[in-house]
Amino acid sequence: MKQKATKVMALMLVVLMATMNVHTTAFAEETAKTTEDYYLYLMVDPGETADDFVLEPTCIEIPAGTDTSKKIGEIICNNLLKRLILISCADTYGYINSIRCSKAYHYDLNASTYSMYDSLPEVAFHSGIVKEMNKYTRLLGEFNFTGYSGWMFTINNEMSTQYNDSTYYYTMGTSIQELMDMGLLSDEESPVVEMFFTMNMGADVGLCDSYLPKEVTYYDSIDKYSYNWAGDYNYVPACEKADRTELVMALADNKDDDDYASALAVLKDVDASELSVASATYNVSTN
Repeated sequence: MKQKATKVMALMLVVLMATMNVHTTAFAEETAKTTEDYYLYLMVDPGETADDFVLEPTCIEIPAGTDTSKKIGEIICNNLLKRLILISCADTYGYINSIRCSKAYHYDLNASTYSMYDSLPEVAFHSGIVKEMNKYTRLLGEFNFTGYSGWMFTINNEMSTQYNDSTYYYTMGTSIQELMDMGLLSDEESPVVEMFFTMNMGADVGLCDSYLPKEVTYYDSIDKYSYNWAGDYNYVPACEKADRTELVMALADNKDDDDYASALAVLKDVDASELSVASATYNVSTN
């Protein structure tokens, strides 16, 4: 009887140790830290609402000892807050709702003749899809100017990637660990984060073709839009935009270069050719 009890106690001890090991491993994973300094590059472009940037290309340090579960949105928001730039995100560091800073953004083009809206039905200009012209705001957010306007987000010139056998869309909620797992963040790799303000769901900033629903209802009392995604739509092809991730990095690392201003102008030009972008990158990278 005593021998049987001893065996039972031994078995219980093994189970307890295994359980403790699982908990210890899980705890270790939850509290994993970066072992060295990493860096990410950031650029925030308000698109056609301003002639300059909310934030010119900047390098942000992710110091050794950073919790790998931390969201890049937390790192970015804390960094920009020091520059008096406030980013509002959906949920906990999801997609970007709005960005507020000291600059004034404007949209004073004539929407009835502006090519971006040539294919929109006339009713669009009377249903809140396009708000009043000559509008100025310090809070640049989705729907500020049109029912199709808002912020878009890329990492290394891509909005998404294949991760864990499925399509993964980058957001401010992407974690340090996820970037490391994707091979985007290491001692040799630094991701380039770009934020663009679009007037028509990405086509005007070269990120994707847009399928703009014709049936859109605007509720003025709550400032909300309702879209019939299953109905008729207007197709707007994306403009051709050269990959400028290398230029963003070069500008962030060479702010005192004599060619900085001219290279920055190339970055702002969404229609800049690949040759122009490559030339600007080379010029600002060499003394």
